This record gives sequence, C-alpha cells and structure tokens, in this order.
Amino acid sequence: MENFFRRLEAYIEIPQTPNMADIIVKVMIEVLFILSIATKELNQTSASELIPDDGLRPSWLTVF
Repeated sequence: MENFFRRLEAYIEIPQTPNMADIIVKVMIEVLFILSIATKELNQTSASELIPDDGLRPSWLTVF
C-alpha cells in the first residue's frame, strides 16, 4: 500500500494534463471506496468472531 501511494505521489508532483488529473482523482476515489468497505467490514466483525470458542471459557465470560 505504501508503495502505491509513493507512486501516486510521484504522479501528483509532475505537471499534469487534464486527462492525468482525471485519472488520479478516479484512482483516489476508488482507494477511498475500498478503504471504506474494509473499515465497515472490520467494524461489523464482533469480538466473538475473532476469539475461537473452544468451550474452555466460563459462561459468565462470554458476553457476545
């Protein structure tokens, strides 16, 4: 991800044609869209899905 943004930064720093500017904006919109989907998915994942239920925890400790 870091390399992608470094390359994008290089394209932003050089003089741009109108077509280049449009493409850069479209790419940035897509990146933000993907990050928003990933964030939404992470927020919807409950803690109980991240902790395996091996049956060894006491029932009072299970809150999910």
